[in-house]
Parts: sequence; C-alpha cells; structure tokens
Amino acid sequence: MVRWGTRRKGAVFSIEMMMMITFLVPMMFALTEFSLLWSAKHLLQTAAHEGARAAAMPAVDDQQRCLAAQEAIEEVLNKPRFLDDEIGYEMTCDPGMYHGDMVTVGLQLPMTTASPDLLGIIGISIEDRFLTVQAVTARQN
Repeated sequence: MVRWGTRRKGAVFSIEMMMMITFLVPMMFALTEFSLLWSAKHLLQTAAHEGARAAAMPAVDDQQRCLAAQEAIEEVLNKPRFLDDEIGYEMTCDPGMYHGDMVTVGLQLPMTTASPDLLGIIGISIEDRFLTVQAVTARQN
C-alpha cells in the first residue's frame, strides 16, 4: 500500500523539476553559444594579428602585402570549420604608406558561422550579427 504523503512528494518533485528545466535548458544553450562565440573571437583575433604581421613585412607593393595578410589569415582559420565555400569572413587591409605607418587588418565573421543559433528558439537570435576584430602593427620598410 502506497501512502498518500509519498505520492505527494513525488508530484511536488516533478513540478519543481519541470520548473527548473525551463530555466536550466536555455541557460545551458546560452553557455554553449557564448563559449563557442568567445572561442571564435579569440581565433579571429589571432588570425587578424598574424595577418597584420604579414602585411607589415617588406613587399613589392600594397597589393602583395594584403595578399600576404590573407594567406596568413587563411592559415590560421583553415584549422577549424570557418572557411566554408558559401559563408566566409570579410577582410579589410590598410597597409599604410611609409615605414613606421600603422598597418591595420580587420576581420568580420557572421556569428552563425561560428555557432549555431541556439537561443533563436526563445527570441534571442544572432542571425544578423557579426564577430569583428582588428589588429594594428607598424609597417616595416
């Protein structure tokens, strides 16, 4: 024979668990999405830094500097899954004019390339947002 109090404790536990799940599942999705975006931002910053270093080195002309920057960026980004054929990054390159000028390399990547839109279900979407980084270094020669 099952006592009435034992069944009631089980029902209360079930209700409490359902209430906690509605909070915990979106929280786990948010933590997962945030960690993927944070990791991607650090990888983009590393790629931009390597691109700026490559663009700062001596070259024939400014176009060659920007091509060297793009090759360095693709070498860093080629390891993870960012270089898809359909969606990629956008690069801006300002190689400066003279020795000592600032060389600026900027990268922009859609957030949906770096992470699935896990919070889109509850109305917090990253659909039209971008990860943007910029690296600056001095031009050599």
